[in-house]
Amino acid sequence: FRQGLTSSEAFVAGTPKNIFSHAKLAKSYFQLGQGNAILASNPRTQSDKRREQWREARTWFERSQKVMLDMTDRNALNHSVIRTGPGTLDEIARQIARCDTALSNL
Repeated sequence: FRQGLTSSEAFVAGTPKNIFSHAKLAKSYFQLGQGNAILASNPRTQSDKRREQWREARTWFERSQKVMLDMTDRNALNHSVIRTGPGTLDEIARQIARCDTALSNL
């Protein structure tokens, strides 16, 4: 998994004008954040482990946000495939806020 992610990150770094590869990477980060948030939401998990998973989720959401903001700065979010669906900037911000709320409640 990590090797595949590293390969994707390297590809994106080498193709700065390919907005679709950047969007795919941002959505992958977003999905990793979602997965960690699901794990962190399990009330049967010990609080220290839940805290760790919420932090990890937040990190992935921040990475997604960073890629999306970079695309915004380059005026590359005009394509409808990129502006819709999970992982939009608004949704990323909501998920980061969710992580922050959950962390403050642990």
